[in-house]
Amino acid sequence: DTLQEDFDFSNLLWVFSGRRGIHAWVCDEDARAMNNDMRSAVVQYCNIGVGNENANRLVLDYPMHPRLRKCYEYLSVKFQEVIIRDHNLLSIETHREKMLNFFPRVQND
Repeated sequence: DTLQEDFDFSNLLWVFSGRRGIHAWVCDEDARAMNNDMRSAVVQYCNIGVGNENANRLVLDYPMHPRLRKCYEYLSVKFQEVIIRDHNLLSIETHREKMLNFFPRVQND
């Protein structure tokens, strides 16, 4: 949605890399003419948080951007249906621990 609605790109190819995740190849002529600074600005605009598999934590900004909120609401249902239930994510202790590490730690006094 973001690339299409906010930047008016239409020729997109989505690619999954097991090591680096999902990538969008934007093949529109305007996008291909962008310099590195312009491309970096688009990527930064689309970036939803900081963290990766090695950091063991994803940090989101609050309040969420309206577009991110829309995605979150859709994906939270699908995550429960597909990842937790169908893929049985929580059945393996190491997977369960890794997933729980992504949630903020709460300090109880």
